[in-house]
Amino acid sequence: MKKQALLDCIIAAKNHQHKLAWARTSIEMLIEEVAKPAVQGGFADKFVGGQKQQLQDLLKFVHAERAARKSGVNRRPGGKGTGEYMTSFERARAEWGSASWISIRG
Repeated sequence: MKKQALLDCIIAAKNHQHKLAWARTSIEMLIEEVAKPAVQGGFADKFVGGQKQQLQDLLKFVHAERAARKSGVNRRPGGKGTGEYMTSFERARAEWGSASWISIRG
């Protein structure tokens, strides 16, 4: 029952809040974390058959959204659809990953 409630909350967040730029990355990270197998620190193994399928569908949605952003396709209403679109988190990760001024040792 609690697992289904968690799944319902994730689906509601995806359906109603994913359109907001400030919530997009958090929702995608939540979906990825829940959909991971237990070996990798996730919770996917705790769900039953139909729920696992819903998790896989949510994970496919996340991968499709990220692929669309990387290809420059803007599927948001009123979007121009040109150029590469990334969330602020993805921009920061790319910038910090290639930065030479960040020390590995801390």
